[in-house]
Amino acid sequence: MNVSLRVIQGPSSGSSVPLTSESSIELGADTNADMVLSTNNSATAATVLAVGLPGGCRIYTADGKPAIDVANRKVSDAVLRIGDQFQVEDFVIEVITTDDLETEQEPAADLETAEAFLQRMEIDLAEEELALLEQDLLPADYLAALEAAGHLTAALRILAHWLPKPESVKWSCQCVRQHFGDTISGFQADALAAAEQWTTTPDEKSRRDAELVADGFPQPDCFSFPCLAAFWSDGSMAPVDSPEVPPPDHLTGKAVCATLLDAAGKTIPPPFDETIRSFLDLAKPYPTS
Repeated sequence: MNVSLRVIQGPSSGSSVPLTSESSIELGADTNADMVLSTNNSATAATVLAVGLPGGCRIYTADGKPAIDVANRKVSDAVLRIGDQFQVEDFVIEVITTDDLETEQEPAADLETAEAFLQRMEIDLAEEELALLEQDLLPADYLAALEAAGHLTAALRILAHWLPKPESVKWSCQCVRQHFGDTISGFQADALAAAEQWTTTPDEKSRRDAELVADGFPQPDCFSFPCLAAFWSDGSMAPVDSPEVPPPDHLTGKAVCATLLDAAGKTIPPPFDETIRSFLDLAKPYPTS
């Protein structure tokens, strides 16, 4: 079985390189590397070596330092199987068979472009952010381009709408918990718990329970917005036993965005952009479709 590595997230998303069992290949920022991993934000990416194995590969850092992220752990050496993923700086790389690579060379005609996604989710971006929107660019690649260019808030808005709704709400709760830590208590803690309950059991009861908790806040904030995101995910926005009013598909993403921007805007250090980047990091590795 022939094995290859393919970048599934990062500025060079889609690039691939075959592996052999006879000699290792190099992944790194050097322009002479077999797979070049270099952006403005990660020009000093660690050099990683990879060699093919039956049904997978071995990857290891050239200097022996733990710079490879595998299953949320930093390691210096790992044996991976077909289908496994690892991350080096901003690049998420998947181990695939060469046969899979050959069958995926032609993208499916029905894949939604980033431009169509923005329109469907009613996401308005600044002119300099839209300048990165190349024709036929997929949402995953556009997200990577925005983040690499430092447009972190735009990247956050894309991700909030792009993640599956339960995952997006769960992510927003994780970010709020990370940002405020042990200061969360009382009705704030109850609100996060209600939203998280919906992500675990996304049924009508937990959706309506989240609505009730959100209604108890005098005005929405980063603690109650996740409940609104859950409530607006499906079903009806109208009261029980009233004619159904389905929520627009983009409302959950809007509420998740509001959660994260409100949380980042609070007066707790660190600075806003650093907080937004920490929120994005909590969602990595991003999905690819």
